[in-house]
Amino acid sequence: MQLESLTDVAFHPTSALGVLKGTFLSFIGGCVWFDVENERLVTPIPHYDFAFDGYRKIFTPEMMENLPRYASTITQRYENLPVLASPYANNYFHVTLECAGALRLLGARHPAVAVNPRLREFLYQDELLGRCLRGRTMVPVEDSAIHVNPTLFYDYFSRESVDYVRECMDTFAQPGDDFIYLERKNSNRQRVEGIAETPEVLDVLGRYRFRRVDFGAGELTVSEQIRRMNGARTILAPHGAALTNIIYLNPPVNLIEVFPPYLATHDCYGEICRILGFSYHPIVVNSYDADGNMLIDASELDRILQACG
Repeated sequence: MQLESLTDVAFHPTSALGVLKGTFLSFIGGCVWFDVENERLVTPIPHYDFAFDGYRKIFTPEMMENLPRYASTITQRYENLPVLASPYANNYFHVTLECAGALRLLGARHPAVAVNPRLREFLYQDELLGRCLRGRTMVPVEDSAIHVNPTLFYDYFSRESVDYVRECMDTFAQPGDDFIYLERKNSNRQRVEGIAETPEVLDVLGRYRFRRVDFGAGELTVSEQIRRMNGARTILAPHGAALTNIIYLNPPVNLIEVFPPYLATHDCYGEICRILGFSYHPIVVNSYDADGNMLIDASELDRILQACG
């Protein structure tokens, strides 16, 4: 994808802002577009080419032959409008630090933004994007719409995106000395790896008086999620999008994150801790219980908690 760049200031290296020349028909929440003039599929989100490749398999040769005619029937049409989309629009982390965070790339020249349907499914999305739009108009688009010379902008998690969202939300959890255990439960959306609550682990949780916190499956506003973090000083949690809420804390904070080896390269929460000056303690596990939950060494957890003070 070639963008006519609009970038006139220094952004993070993984950020981009520009105009995609042509006429395009959007699909799948704006994650796959059909180039009407060249009759080909393109993605407006280059960093997620692998996701685009998966979506592209949906389009059979017969569908591709019919797309030009289908495009001619679409009445929803936008010209020169910025378009916000993500293949992970139901994921709290990606919506917060890539979608909402990317809005910082738009200057005063863009008073309105097209927001695709997958970014309008939950209360937290409306609150988060509403704050980070900073007075711009949110233009709801249908799953299939025509975009002429759209302005595209995308971001990847960075210090800049963390700072922008914190500044826009301007709401933080109250400080305290609480021990917080962020539960991660199975949902209909995906397989979830939680922490196996063995008798030994439960004993540690009890001795340190951990308070359990559950953020649900997207039905809570950001403000309510922040409220549930009030008093947090030491946080224990399996890897997951719920940890995004640590950006609404201020130091001193200790984070103990539990994850399997294949997620060792996903250091997003460790990086957030480094950005915000938190103490970070990763626990990598290799064993699981019969339900697929991660088995951690209770004595190791106890040693880390003692070190956290």
